Amino acid sequence: MNELKKKLADLHVHSSASDGELTPRKVVEKSQDAELKAIGIVDHDTIDGLSKAIEAGKELGIEVIPGVEISCELNKKEIHILGYLINWKNKKLIEKLKEFQKARTKRAKKMISKLQDLGMEIDYDEIAEKAGSGAVGRPHIARVMIEKEYVESMEEAFNEYIGIECPAYAKKYQLKPKEGIELIRSAGGVPILAHPIYGSEKELPDLIKAGIQGIEVYHSQHSEEDVNRLKKVAEKKDLLITGGSDSHGGNPSIGSVTIDYRHVEKMKKKANM
Repeated sequence: MNELKKKLADLHVHSSASDGELTPRKVVEKSQDAELKAIGIVDHDTIDGLSKAIEAGKELGIEVIPGVEISCELNKKEIHILGYLINWKNKKLIEKLKEFQKARTKRAKKMISKLQDLGMEIDYDEIAEKAGSGAVGRPHIARVMIEKEYVESMEEAFNEYIGIECPAYAKKYQLKPKEGIELIRSAGGVPILAHPIYGSEKELPDLIKAGIQGIEVYHSQHSEEDVNRLKKVAEKKDLLITGGSDSHGGNPSIGSVTIDYRHVEKMKKKANM
């Protein structure tokens, strides 16, 4: 075992509980293959994969950091807030996430209807089958579109049909950042701004006022320049530093972006565990 690697954590991974390709257990197994000390599973607006992941983690000797990625909106921008070290059995959190799941189903049906209007023979049952026990999302719709040869790739599906401002797009259910942050805090967790380069970096002053406690400095889409800039911002604003691959099962792979475990230890001091 590489002792250096064993001190690393990938804190941004998705499972089949949302739009990832791997089951929660498989995610943990891949983390073991990558010789990680800890893994953060942060599925979109759901905690349904955490129980099995934590169980697998105990068996395989991988620390599973319970988390969630909450969809929010600020100044007409979609912003994702990561909640780490949450009490995933918290009733308030569970009830709010149920609202998200109902909204996801409704949204998927709207998008499918729009695709049908465009001449595509796709129905909801096919999409639900792709999602399995997980939450229905756009990647599941895209995978069916590829299988039926309406598009050649995920990129084409999103860029031409189901991406923002595309003909089959439907707006998603989102919270205000303050609501998302308070939801995470009420479950004892630590709220972190995800992938700031996706447009949320300019909103950081407002997000700090709303209670954000850290930023995702390391991410598969962050350049070295981005990392250096965000690291300076975090240090100046006394914010926690996190990072991860944002792996959904393929590329980027689990463990391709990591942080030193000491950042996890700092985060634990902020959590109401």
